[in-house]
Amino acid sequence: MEIKSVAQNNDTDRLTYLAKLDRVCRKSDCTAEEVCRELANVFRVRRDEVALLRVTGEALRFLFPQTLRGAGVIPLSSAAIVAKTAAGRSMIFNNFAQIRHLAVFEIAAIRQGDSGIGQEESLIQKIMSARIVQNEGIVLGVAQISRKGVTSASAGPNFTGADLRLLQSACAVIASVLPRLD
Repeated sequence: MEIKSVAQNNDTDRLTYLAKLDRVCRKSDCTAEEVCRELANVFRVRRDEVALLRVTGEALRFLFPQTLRGAGVIPLSSAAIVAKTAAGRSMIFNNFAQIRHLAVFEIAAIRQGDSGIGQEESLIQKIMSARIVQNEGIVLGVAQISRKGVTSASAGPNFTGADLRLLQSACAVIASVLPRLD
């Protein structure tokens, strides 16, 4: 099955994706898992290729995937991509596997079996990251979408600027529900 980039979809499809996400977020009993399942659908990635983190004090804590909830926190002052994103910079790395990064959370997810596939197949090859902000400019958290595979080519198409803009729009929708997610 070929993974089609969201950037190749038309504007009507994008509005449909965001409307579905909005319906999920409006439910009073909405969960982080439901939000991330819908994000996975929007970007046509597997569930284990979505991460949702919330700002807690001076750190970011995983809400999803479930396997990383107890894996620790990421200081907002760190050099991690997710911390830089929270500071205000949305990012795309289509060569993530070649970038020096702290892989402790990636390895923890693999060891805890969240992906359901082999370790070599679970490496993040491509990632995009956007912050979740309240109307007042308060950063609530970060959403990340990745593509995993043995190689960059096997992980699927590169993320595009249009994909990142769609993630930023999705984050605006998620901002309404993030404070009440556990």
